[in-house]
Amino acid sequence: MDKNVLLQKLDSVLIYLEKQKQPPIKSIGEISKDLVSLTNESELLLILNKLISDGYAQFEDRQIFYEDEEGEYSSKVRYYIITFDGRFFVLTSGYAKENELISYKDARLNTLEVDKIKGEKSIKNLTVWIAAGTCIAGIYYIIEIYKELHLFFHRHGLYWIWEVVPQKLR
Repeated sequence: MDKNVLLQKLDSVLIYLEKQKQPPIKSIGEISKDLVSLTNESELLLILNKLISDGYAQFEDRQIFYEDEEGEYSSKVRYYIITFDGRFFVLTSGYAKENELISYKDARLNTLEVDKIKGEKSIKNLTVWIAAGTCIAGIYYIIEIYKELHLFFHRHGLYWIWEVVPQKLR
């Protein structure tokens, strides 16, 4: 079953409980009868248990007494009611809208992560280009220094140092 359909069912039951003013609590049979098009009773029980575990609904067990031709009987019936947190949750968002917000935030985080990776790659590429440019500039200046020293030694008659000393060092 689709996640959005389940979230809509959770919202529908929660909204149904929220709209019940008189009487404020309903049994699963009453809820199932009113929401027959939405879900069956076994799924409704799962939905109500989810609402209870999330703190949006609660239940109250009541002993019901009834009488027929054969005698007097009693049975325990569980009644469900929305909590204050449930009312607040219905008014502020609900399951479907909360899921949309979470999906939007996840998509935004993924986009930011992709942008971060692209930015890091760009910075890495820029760093490589700067390092290559620095090496080229370094080689250029070493050649320029070499030329200047060569001219300096020839102008001042020290060319022999430039040519002889390196040969002796070999």
